[in-house]
Amino acid sequence: RAGRYFRPSLVRRHDWRWYLRQAHKTAMALWTHGGEVRPHQEVRQAGDDWGHVGNGSGTVQWGLMVGSVLELLLRDLLREGWVDEAQELQLSIESRLRVWLGLPFPYGSGVAWGST
Repeated sequence: RAGRYFRPSLVRRHDWRWYLRQAHKTAMALWTHGGEVRPHQEVRQAGDDWGHVGNGSGTVQWGLMVGSVLELLLRDLLREGWVDEAQELQLSIESRLRVWLGLPFPYGSGVAWGST
């Protein structure tokens, strides 16, 4: 939004469409590169690799802190008429939600996503 509406423009290297597309790609990467979800019967056992904590591997098993930014992205995609991208994101959100609703402890930490 800031790249499109703020004056003077905050974006200099690319136009606002490029940044919106990158935001969409990043959101989709959360699901496509985050690991695998395992059935609940395969909960971590003593001695298991800590890469398999919970019901999956990697970051896919946890919720997101400040995941509400995905709602804002979804609204922006719809506002701009990017229906295919919005639908792809919506389906991913719903799929991930179904996984989290089935977990005994679906709460996560920002640590999995942090880079600091």
